[in-house]
Amino acid sequence: MLPKYNRVIRYLRSEDRTAGFTDLFTPFEFAEFQYQLTARLNNDQPGNLHSLLYTDGNYGNIIYAKNPKLFFYLQSYMGDSLFDNMMRAYFQKWNFRHPLPADFIQHVREYTREDLSWFWDELFNSTLKQQLTLNSVKENNGTYEISVTSNSKSPFPVTTLKDDSVVLTRWFKPNEKVTMPSAHSNKVVIDVQGATLDFYRTDNTFRVNRLFPRINPLAFRPLVDIPSPYENRINYLPIIGANLYNKAMLGMAFYNTGIPRQRFEYMLAPMFAFGTRDLAGYANAQYTLLLPQQQKVDKLTMGLSWQRFAYNGFYNVPDIDVNGQPYERNNFGTKVYEKITPYVWLRLSKNNMRSPVERWLRLNYTMVNEQPITSSVFSNFQNHFSFLKARYEHIKNRTIDPYKFLVQYEWGNMATSFQKVTASGEYTFSYNTPKKGLTVRGAAGTFLQKPGSQTMDDVFFRMGNNVGRYDYQFNQA
Repeated sequence: MLPKYNRVIRYLRSEDRTAGFTDLFTPFEFAEFQYQLTARLNNDQPGNLHSLLYTDGNYGNIIYAKNPKLFFYLQSYMGDSLFDNMMRAYFQKWNFRHPLPADFIQHVREYTREDLSWFWDELFNSTLKQQLTLNSVKENNGTYEISVTSNSKSPFPVTTLKDDSVVLTRWFKPNEKVTMPSAHSNKVVIDVQGATLDFYRTDNTFRVNRLFPRINPLAFRPLVDIPSPYENRINYLPIIGANLYNKAMLGMAFYNTGIPRQRFEYMLAPMFAFGTRDLAGYANAQYTLLLPQQQKVDKLTMGLSWQRFAYNGFYNVPDIDVNGQPYERNNFGTKVYEKITPYVWLRLSKNNMRSPVERWLRLNYTMVNEQPITSSVFSNFQNHFSFLKARYEHIKNRTIDPYKFLVQYEWGNMATSFQKVTASGEYTFSYNTPKKGLTVRGAAGTFLQKPGSQTMDDVFFRMGNNVGRYDYQFNQA
């Protein structure tokens, strides 16, 4: 079981760091950690490729991390005695000879007399992300009836525990009925030894006779830490900020982002602004779904962001005219903007993982509300401006002569609606000197629907782009 303390803090407090940060892991824990660095980004590769076909990161994270972890998986499933005898027989058979991978596969098949296609085809020769989920545990006449779902045909171990002490472990195949004796136990965990390649382990534990048996306890950790399968970790960090309008800001950031990446990630960073004496800050939450690399789209991210800060601009203030009638007086000064943006990002698949090309489709819907600094959060938000953007990005991060371009459609509503299409590109001519070159940029755009006279001129095209006071969507804030 992975330890419940903060590995990063433990390392920073250590008096002797000569052995390095990796000493806080078992060898196979660190192998899984390495593998997931690229796999959680869906940038991993199968384990049976020629070394020249791997990316720089995958050469280490697949050949020297995932593959050894897979053989630990096989050893745990077969048992130490059978696995060791099989390997000894292989060494004796091929002593002073040159076996190929197919020879080893044939030897394993003949020695075990078992169908291990789940190991070779699903795990070793593919980029399938094995996912095991413990759905429920029902106790019936001294037996746990356990519901487990799996996206592969790979076997898995189930363990009963009394608190953190192991009672019994058994291996099951996905089509088997999973039952375990319930005596002397109060917890059921899938793969407590960390033998499998289970991708997300936070849904592997069931605490019997608890009100919320599948929910891991909360644990607050400073800075950042390696995620734990047995805790819902919330990292925290005091933050300070400043700008010309809010002046100094002080707050606290709460987040679960770490290394490797999570399916669901969030950050909440509220701050108190001493200049405007109100709430400022930023929040974001997103869920990432990794799709098979053979599909057109291999990564889908859905999220929602919020931010609130002060700035200088025009705003309407209720007032009374000389005739005693109420009206909206236009005033210039410090005011607050609030911005909410739901978004969807899709990454298009690569034909070759070594390709430097990245292609994205991004869809954002932005709502911006401007109000006096005396207003509360979400005050008068029904009068917000709206913007819909759909963008295609093509980036080629090659070492020599990299380039990128994007095409974007935008619909907006600021008193009156408008539509425009823009295209921009950037190409770098590399010099012989490393990291030196000449970068050329270009842009073009046109309105499909011109804004009405009531719309602010911020939305029009300009040589300096929509930055500074023309940043009407507050993208640079």
